[in-house]
Amino acid sequence: MSAGRRRGKGGSGARRQARSGGIRQDAVHPGLEGGRYQPLSKHDIARIYDAALDILARIGIGDPIPEILHYALPGGCELDDSGRLLFPRPLVEDLISVSARSYPVYAPN
Repeated sequence: MSAGRRRGKGGSGARRQARSGGIRQDAVHPGLEGGRYQPLSKHDIARIYDAALDILARIGIGDPIPEILHYALPGGCELDDSGRLLFPRPLVEDLISVSARSYPVYAPN
């Protein structure tokens, strides 16, 4: 190392020293309660939900494939004049109400 160059305070030596000194630098310490972080208010969540249903009902999806139309149109969806598949709000809400609330996720062994 040249005489004019100083070593910084970081590096592997500093990390080893911090680990051996018993200094804990955990972001979450044992005993702290979780589940309190709520970046959106209930009003904000309701607005997002309403906007999503409005988009599905008024804009829908473009260029739906025939297989989707085979199931969606008899199920209550509609095609607008430009060929976009629209999902009426009551239909989406009914589907949400009968959808699964949870499902198992299996990890590979």
